Amino acid sequence: MRKRIKLTNRRAQTTIEKAVEAAVNRAFTDGFKSVLHDITYRIDSLMNMGLMQAGLPHLITSEMLHLPSPLLDGFTFTDNSPSAGSVAWADCNIMYKGSKYIITNGNTNLKYIYWTLATTPTTFKTSATKPTLTDDDILICINDGGTHRLTVGEGRMVNGAAVLDGSIGSGELGSGAVTTAKLASGAVDSTILASSAVTTAKIASGAVDASALASGAVTTAKLAANAVDSSKISSGAVGTTQLAASAVDSTKLASGAVTTAALASGAVDSTKLATGAVTTTAIAAGAVGSTQLADGSIIGAKIGAGQVATDKLSIASHLLF
Repeated sequence: MRKRIKLTNRRAQTTIEKAVEAAVNRAFTDGFKSVLHDITYRIDSLMNMGLMQAGLPHLITSEMLHLPSPLLDGFTFTDNSPSAGSVAWADCNIMYKGSKYIITNGNTNLKYIYWTLATTPTTFKTSATKPTLTDDDILICINDGGTHRLTVGEGRMVNGAAVLDGSIGSGELGSGAVTTAKLASGAVDSTILASSAVTTAKIASGAVDASALASGAVTTAKLAANAVDSSKISSGAVGTTQLAASAVDSTKLASGAVTTAALASGAVDSTKLATGAVTTTAIAAGAVGSTQLADGSIIGAKIGAGQVATDKLSIASHLLF
């Protein structure tokens, strides 16, 4: 029984030791990964230098080169470190014109990571906007929302953020390269449109309202025949100046439409009266005088019995009655 307990305790101790060893190894590997990488890089460089000095076959490293442009060597970049949206770097070395610059480890959440020789040759600079670089400086990396995009090295695909503002002209754009999805809202204004560029087919039905029409823009030539009906004319809008001469004939007048007030004084002459149009009821009392009667117009049948008095007779003899 005692031997079985000892065996169980030994197994438990072994399990714990393995777990601790694994945790230590993991912590050591994760925590000192960049350090180990840098140590390996430096040891390899030293060994290679020793081989070269001994006249033995060796590698040509960046330290042996005298290049006219900066070269990034022995580096580690970590995405979303130390937090989301940031990029961290470690063990970076810049070789330039035969000199080596060991870069201090760092991180940033800004977009541009670059190196300048004159001001800070042992640290990387960072900026939210495109930096101004001299011939001795170089853009190292683009922080693309927490993902590093290295711009150093021949044949490397360049992130669009590394392109100088305004440097892409129309010649660099392929035919049909700018699609609708690439245009910002409101980007195409009247200055971008060629004369007569907007055709009828490009205008949506009902898109042109009153506010889009200039004052006086709709001329007579633009109106279809019979386009303006009574519903389009406001009350009192048509005055005498809008009517053509003789435009209103008898067919346009409603029955009883012309009242006495609508007739000008003296407007109805004899040519406007139909034969027999003036009846007895239409003649005011005493309106017909001797000047209105034609000579010989009163015949005997029109004189009532006893209507002619003796003082109305002009005869040469006396009458007895």
